[in-house]
Amino acid sequence: MKEFTDDDEQALMVLLDEFASEDTLDYAAAHGLVCAVVAGPDVAEETWLATVFDGQPAFPEAGQDARCVELLRLLHADIAHRFYGNERIRLPCPLRPGHERLESWAVGFMEGVFLNEEDWLGDDADPEVAHLVLPVMVESDLIDLPETQEIRRNRSLREAMVREIPENLTDLYLLFHGGKADQEDGAPDPA
Repeated sequence: MKEFTDDDEQALMVLLDEFASEDTLDYAAAHGLVCAVVAGPDVAEETWLATVFDGQPAFPEAGQDARCVELLRLLHADIAHRFYGNERIRLPCPLRPGHERLESWAVGFMEGVFLNEEDWLGDDADPEVAHLVLPVMVESDLIDLPETQEIRRNRSLREAMVREIPENLTDLYLLFHGGKADQEDGAPDPA
């Protein structure tokens, strides 16, 4: 597997934050989406890539779209490798409630959840999933429930919940893929 380097991350950040169309997810949101896609139920690559770009990639220069897709695939493979190796996922944003980049990351993660919402949060879903996703729901501010609004107003509770997000990601991965990981000898297919 080709490594997703710091230079790759910087290049992807520039492509998504500066050159992509305004409908494209920014880097933090794309990272959140990919985390959800890898941690949760299987999603076809063309589906999650279309979600990043809100359809087809739109960049000002030839080749930027292909480079962006290549880097997103590397990011996906890197996150999958880290989950499989039980490594803590490093978020591309401060773990501070209300921080703009954390909110963007959380919105992207929830976009990934919505791709398979029934498996994540449906009536037959594991109730632990909703508990683990709750800090992300709160930070995304996409779900307007009395419970999430109450948590948003409680600064100390919110701070504690935000600090749990990286560990919760690993727990989500294990809930959805634990049985598969026990049966596999090698790392997951990065595609």
